[in-house]
Amino acid sequence: MARPGAAGQIALVTLPVVMLLLFRVVGEIALLLAALLIPVIVAIGSVRMAGDPDESRDCKRSGIRLPGRAEFLVALDAHRSRPLAAPVACLVVRLDSGDQILAERGAHSVSDEMERFVDRLRGVLTQNDVLAQLDDTTLAVASMPDDAKPLESAVQTALRIQRQSDLMRFGSRSATTTIGVALSDRLEEAGPAALLAAAEYALRDAQRSAARTIRFHGAAGAPQPIQIALAHDLANGFDTGRIHPWFQPQISTDTGELTGVEALARWNHPHHGLLTPGDFLPTIEASNAICRLTDTMIDQSLDALATWDQQGCTVPLVSVNFSLTDLRDPALPDRVAWLLDRHEIGAERLGVEVLETVLHHGTDQQVPNNLKALKAMGCLIDLDDFGTGNASITNIRRFSADRIKIDRAFVRDIDTDRDQQGMVAAILTMCEQLGLETLAEGIETPGEYAMVSQLGCGHVQGFGIGRPMEREALPGWLEKLQETCAAASIPAMLRPRPDGSGARYATAPRRRAGRGKTA
Repeated sequence: MARPGAAGQIALVTLPVVMLLLFRVVGEIALLLAALLIPVIVAIGSVRMAGDPDESRDCKRSGIRLPGRAEFLVALDAHRSRPLAAPVACLVVRLDSGDQILAERGAHSVSDEMERFVDRLRGVLTQNDVLAQLDDTTLAVASMPDDAKPLESAVQTALRIQRQSDLMRFGSRSATTTIGVALSDRLEEAGPAALLAAAEYALRDAQRSAARTIRFHGAAGAPQPIQIALAHDLANGFDTGRIHPWFQPQISTDTGELTGVEALARWNHPHHGLLTPGDFLPTIEASNAICRLTDTMIDQSLDALATWDQQGCTVPLVSVNFSLTDLRDPALPDRVAWLLDRHEIGAERLGVEVLETVLHHGTDQQVPNNLKALKAMGCLIDLDDFGTGNASITNIRRFSADRIKIDRAFVRDIDTDRDQQGMVAAILTMCEQLGLETLAEGIETPGEYAMVSQLGCGHVQGFGIGRPMEREALPGWLEKLQETCAAASIPAMLRPRPDGSGARYATAPRRRAGRGKTA
């Protein structure tokens, strides 16, 4: 009677019968006693239900909510502002099985497992610890000991967290965690953002090792001070437009005309100068700002296209690199469509560059679904760095590739290396049979250009064609291309046609592979 559900309903139905039998068999006294005792029994049962561990756990789960990144930083800052505050240990905890659960069972299952994990952690963390959730499978813990021993406290907290994960199972698999730790008294800058960024870098370093790894900031492979400092400047870099695209030209081997540009991220930092992705991309990833970077690159690239159109400078296509995080975002097609509409640019002028290595991680259906949606909008799908991974023909088709970009590793010295020639010829033959366009990256010499052109590659880019440049410099580069093909940035073997036309150029005779759609 104390519990809802079927048992409670049966008790309510049978109660009148029980009362009638008591009256007939025992008499009025038994009936009165039953009337007095039954409410007491119901009340006791209700109290027991409220204190039942399983039931209370379910109630807690149904309303679970953890602070996010911003709230976590506020909590760290509040502790730091206290008089005589002890140093803080920041731990970033990654549930290693999360990605596999997401791929196999979806986001709802990941959420359920994280709730189980959070329930366990609440039982082992102290009242001074702050627990927050950074993303679907990553938690942050601020260990704030009463004494001044943050290192010992951090070690004990990390071990307690790992023990709790060891006790969990996902189906037939045991759960494991990877943990990055940073201590506020060991950083040059003790601000909350720097502390969290240091712990996230330590986590990334731990992930390169193995599951169940705990890595402390300051050990071998830990982030350098400049990387921690960049985390402070990241939001300002986006807001002020200092993070923006540079553009590298791509030309046709048939005509010598510009067929597109690739947008490459640059950060014009006020203190560190011009930074390339190798300098700041780890900071972007650790700060979970990769989608913002992609949106910024698309937005500014489309704005550049619109500006060039107004100047009478014809740039048919701009290609932007998309990360695995972007491709797993169900809202990606809407993000792209909104930006295209905003700039009134057709989707056929936006190229989507996807690294070949993404094919190995994109096991969930969301990645091919997004690529198919982008292709249906009219975008060109480029498979970048082809040859550096293990992409199968099935995956090339599954991921809707329109064009293969042959990695520089296969192009280097191709004019003198027969093995290189054979590998590139094989790739081009495959693409011909599949109806795919081709582009050779990293062209640096006239000999490399001449050989890939003769083998049948449709497009080329590289320092021998043109280096990455700011948007304002591209019209001048194009004008220079039209005026003289002898410029240092253009392969010397390109020559103007006899009719004097500056827009088209002849190329050396070669075997021409079949063509898919024109880029």
